[in-house]
Amino acid sequence: MIILVCFMFSSCKTKNTAQTDDITQNNEEKVEMKDEISKMQEKLIGTWDWEYTVCCGRNPQTITPEMEGNTISLRFFENFTVLRVINGESKTITYDIHYSDIYPDRLFISFEDAQRPALIEIDEDKLLINYEYIDLQREYYIKRSN
Repeated sequence: MIILVCFMFSSCKTKNTAQTDDITQNNEEKVEMKDEISKMQEKLIGTWDWEYTVCCGRNPQTITPEMEGNTISLRFFENFTVLRVINGESKTITYDIHYSDIYPDRLFISFEDAQRPALIEIDEDKLLINYEYIDLQREYYIKRSN
């Protein structure tokens, strides 16, 4: 009987310890994810000018501002708003940076007026807004010097 009681207590302790470890690991992962989102947000702040777009499907083509006769700039602010200027016409919208179940280890950006989120990557002064998981469209921007 004493052995059974000791076994029960030790198994409960092991189960509770495992649950605590899982909770701790989940909390650490959430903190790490929030840190990555904050880092991306900091990198994003500023003005980005459209450089080119690669689109779509089996025969992708590169589209440039010169080809289209369009200019696009995105000015990101700390309050999760972006001023989008297309050919001189400006509009302020909100955006969100987040993770998604689609690719749980990659960051996404969602604009309030967009139908779907895009993968987002920044490499120094290059911004990639990437819809590759849907239609293979990739938009490239270059950071404007202030």
